[in-house]
Amino acid sequence: MPHNNGTVFVAIGSLTQAMRAQEALSRAAIPSTVKKSASARGHGCVHGVQISALQENNAMQVLYAHKIHVRERISE
Repeated sequence: MPHNNGTVFVAIGSLTQAMRAQEALSRAAIPSTVKKSASARGHGCVHGVQISALQENNAMQVLYAHKIHVRERISE
């Protein structure tokens, strides 16, 4: 769990999957924003959702339950 009150970028992959993730999070009352970011692994751009660091654990459970693959998590 992060030790700050910032945000976390959850890298998903395609824009379609990021929008699917945002919809699943919205249904669980977890606010998120779809964003495009450079991959921390240096493989170009990746789409994902930005969430509050305080909601990270809850968001991961929602994404897992909806079978949405998370490529990486980046604390911002």
